[in-house]
Amino acid sequence: MINKKTITLAMLAGVVVFLSAFMPKQQEAFKAKNLKVLPKNITKEDLDKVMDGFKASLGVRCNHCHASVKDNPRKMDFASDENPKKDV
Repeated sequence: MINKKTITLAMLAGVVVFLSAFMPKQQEAFKAKNLKVLPKNITKEDLDKVMDGFKASLGVRCNHCHASVKDNPRKMDFASDENPKKDV
C-alpha cells in the first residue's frame, strides 16, 4: 500500500505545478529606444500616455508618424525615423 506521505507529496507537487501555470511571466524591463525629446528613463505607462495624447490631439493613429516593420506592415517600428512626419 502506498503510504500517506507519498500521496501527500505527490498531491502537493501537483498543486505547485498546476498553480505555476497561472503565475504571471516576468517581463523584461522596458527600455524605450531613439528618444530625442522625452526623458530616456520614461516609464512605459508615461510614454503611452504621451503618445495617446498626441494621437487624440492630432486626430491620427500611430502609423501617421511611425513607420511599420519591414517584415510585418501590421507592426510599428516605433524607434525608426523612416517616416518624415515623425520629424516635426
